[in-house]
This record gives sequence, C-alpha cells and structure tokens, in this order.
Amino acid sequence: MILGDHRKRDKPHWADYALAAAYETIDAEKCPKCAVPIWWAYSENTAIEFEHDHVDCESCKWDEQEKKKIKQDKPGRTLFVKPIPAEGEKLPTRADFQNEMIAKAAKQAEKKVESAEH
Repeated sequence: MILGDHRKRDKPHWADYALAAAYETIDAEKCPKCAVPIWWAYSENTAIEFEHDHVDCESCKWDEQEKKKIKQDKPGRTLFVKPIPAEGEKLPTRADFQNEMIAKAAKQAEKKVESAEH
C-alpha cells in the first residue's frame, strides 16, 4: 500500500492503483538493456543520435574500495552502503542535490556557449 485509504487502513487508496499502473507503464517502456525510453531507443528516426554519458557515484567508489579490503566469509551476508553524515555535518536533502545538479548543468551550458563563441 502506498497511500492507503485514510478511513480504512486495510483498504488501498484509489490513487495507489493509478500510481502503480503509471510506474509499471514507465518501467515497461524502457529498453530492458540500456533503459532508454523505447520511443527513442527503438526508433529508426535519423534525427535521434546517441552518445555515452557516465555518472561518478561516490557511494559505489567507496563500496568497491572497501570490498577489496575485506573478505566476505559469511554465507548469506549482503554488504550495502549506508550514508552517514560527516562529524559535525548533516546529510544533504534531495533538494540540495537537485540545486547542485542545476548549478553544475548551468556551468556546463555556459562553457559550451563560451567555446562556441571562440
């Protein structure tokens, strides 16, 4: 249950079904291998081009480095990364992250404009 009916806790809210259906539709409309939406991925329209991009995940980086250091010898144990705030800090919010990404994108766009002008 996602929202739940506020009058009956054991009965799903009508929006739960709509949200679940929307998620399933969006998920089903991606290439199962590359996750690009199918209206682009499967199109033979020559106006669509592709390029590789990447993300640098600090959590994955840390995880890979730590796993090299330790020997996982307990069957059934699953290691996972849990974010914790640095001493004297607090974890940033989703909005903080989005603002950082907007600022980063703006800088990259500005650099492209400057390089196109020269």
